[in-house]
Amino acid sequence: MSKRCINPECEAFKELQKFPDEETICPLCGGDLAPDEEEVKDQQETPKEGEGLEPAVPSKAGEAIIPEKEVVASLVVTSMGGFFEYILGEGVTYIGRDDPNSHWYPQIKLNEDRTVSRKHCSIVKEGEEYFIEDQGSKHGTRLNGEEIKGQGKKRLNNGDKINLGEGSEITFYLSENNKEVSNAERAKPKEET
Repeated sequence: MSKRCINPECEAFKELQKFPDEETICPLCGGDLAPDEEEVKDQQETPKEGEGLEPAVPSKAGEAIIPEKEVVASLVVTSMGGFFEYILGEGVTYIGRDDPNSHWYPQIKLNEDRTVSRKHCSIVKEGEEYFIEDQGSKHGTRLNGEEIKGQGKKRLNNGDKINLGEGSEITFYLSENNKEVSNAERAKPKEET
């Protein structure tokens, strides 16, 4: 590993000149030498053989197949307060407004939209699928334009649009088969079935 001068006034510093690891003082300015940050970074990022890599699974034809990864789902939330992305985890995710009096704090907060109920709707992962259910909201929940209040759980598909209250929209995105859905795919209009 080599070292570099840390004195910004030195020509060796400006030209990114390298010195042997045994050196401790810059021969040009007498300043201190420090390990080359790029070399340190490269060593840290390079995994050792067998570290951090998933084993390839040989197929019958002798080809390597990368094992499938977990399905990942996210929501892009657009509300009066702006927009943000939320990665869905295991279990139930509640969407609504904070209610400090009852100590209710949903995971996805739409506090700026007063037409969103405190406990408006929920999204739950069951196996590899996600479902949405209205939780008895005052102004309802629409999935792709269709009201779902009082209809139980509805399955979510990639690109589904969820409207809450009068000013909040959520788009559901799903990555499948270890392939992230690209922004270009997200922007495509959903085909009617």
